[in-house]
Amino acid sequence: MKSKLVELLIRGSTPELRRNIIVTAAMSGVASAAILAIINAAAHSVEVGDLNLRYFAMFVIVIATYIYCLRYTFDRTTRTLEKILDGTRNRIADKIRHSELISIDQIGRAQIYGRLTQDTAILSQLEYYLASGIQSAAMVLFISLYIISLSTYAFFVTVLLLVGGLAIYLRNDRRLNKNFEYTSLKEAELFDRVTHLIDGFQQVRLNQERSDDLYTDTVEVSGAVRDSKIAMARSYNEKYILSQVFFYANLGAIVFVLPQIVPTYSETITQVTVAIVFFVGPLTSLVSSIPAYNKGNMAAEHIAMLENKLDELRNPPPDDSIQISSFSQINLADVEFSYAGSNTDRFSMGPLSLEINAGEILFICGGNGSGKSTLLRILTSLYLPKQGRLSVDGMTIDAETMHAYRSLFSIVFSDFHLFDKLYGLRDVDPERVKELLVRMHLDSKTAYVDGRFTALDLSTGQRKRMALLVALLEDRQVYVLDEWAAEQDPEFRAYFYEELIHDLRASGKTVIAVSHDDRYFHHADRIVKMELGSVVEEDSAPPVPS
Repeated sequence: MKSKLVELLIRGSTPELRRNIIVTAAMSGVASAAILAIINAAAHSVEVGDLNLRYFAMFVIVIATYIYCLRYTFDRTTRTLEKILDGTRNRIADKIRHSELISIDQIGRAQIYGRLTQDTAILSQLEYYLASGIQSAAMVLFISLYIISLSTYAFFVTVLLLVGGLAIYLRNDRRLNKNFEYTSLKEAELFDRVTHLIDGFQQVRLNQERSDDLYTDTVEVSGAVRDSKIAMARSYNEKYILSQVFFYANLGAIVFVLPQIVPTYSETITQVTVAIVFFVGPLTSLVSSIPAYNKGNMAAEHIAMLENKLDELRNPPPDDSIQISSFSQINLADVEFSYAGSNTDRFSMGPLSLEINAGEILFICGGNGSGKSTLLRILTSLYLPKQGRLSVDGMTIDAETMHAYRSLFSIVFSDFHLFDKLYGLRDVDPERVKELLVRMHLDSKTAYVDGRFTALDLSTGQRKRMALLVALLEDRQVYVLDEWAAEQDPEFRAYFYEELIHDLRASGKTVIAVSHDDRYFHHADRIVKMELGSVVEEDSAPPVPS
């Protein structure tokens, strides 16, 4: 079966380029064998008292050829591999951006990060070993031919020891690959723990028990990585030592054993010994590239698995002919949804029915785990229902129509991400951005210069204001705000409920907000309460408090 690394290299290069690299590597192998032959011939001429300048001229020409071919092989191999990696990263990024949220949740962010960073880094480090391996293989071949021209016996002794050494070398290769796979998984886990430590730093500092438990878990995973890498290094070291043992055993057989077996061999012993010394360098380089190749192949398998998973979970392309620019009513009818997992720990929502009318202010409330965020994701079609129907003005929202449907929404989730550039917003009026920065009291914290914000190091409340600023610039029909006011100071909280959402409704927008601020519930047209994934109460807004 063809290795994933070979498939990746073939996929990203042209037949002509591969042929040029192989031919040039072969020429470098021929040149190295020629260098050896010239040195032996020149040494023999010196022994007989004849210093022939012709050998020196040939030596210079062959050296120049060798250097050129070597440089070409390394340069083209590096360029080819980096081009392949660039295309691979771009291809995966394109697949990720066309994937659905549930797919990313199933694959896991740590695994995606690992494949795009760790595994591509391993493949990038393969450049030297790949070029060196190709060139060394050519040198081993042609030096072997030179050795057989000197002594058939020496050649067979060398091949016999080589085959035996490689058999021992590769015997435990499968176990080493499993060890590498285990190390890769543990490194992804370690990345996940460090992410918890950094992203959850405030919670860690506020809870000593949490800090201790997370640290203990991190130390345990780090120790597993350490032990696995030590075991891998020990295996590599043993293989290197084995290659040295092979070299000296080969020299010993050539110098001490063969002259006793083949009387005529003594005439070429010096030349063969020099050839073996030349031979061991490229052979060692070739053998040492095997672990790097195995690592690269495993990394290529990881990347292929990620791409296959993204392809499996990918929905059919959207129907670009469908356009939804406005609506009268969004309807959820007997909608059900569940996260993948065991029967004991998976969350299920529904059956749930809800109608949302254009131009209304709707508040959603409920305790933690009641399903509010899941409802918002279904409502915005980031998750599609497992059962039931999501529709807008009678049109069912499915894999073909959800992209057009999503264009109705501007969303600020509780786990939102801020971009330093206004991606997707072209021809933005800088004065409008500055006006909103002042309106959100962010003009003293950041500025909009040359198409990007100068700083995003903001407090949680300020970051939410920045996210809302971007949503306002999108100017879409429905604003979905997940506990936006939770981290705002009293001034901005009052502004949000008493002015902002009413201004949005006055401009024809629909506002759907998750809120626990019952003192402001009278600003909503309706209140929806959720418990355990179901709507348990739906009422009009309470009267204005006296």
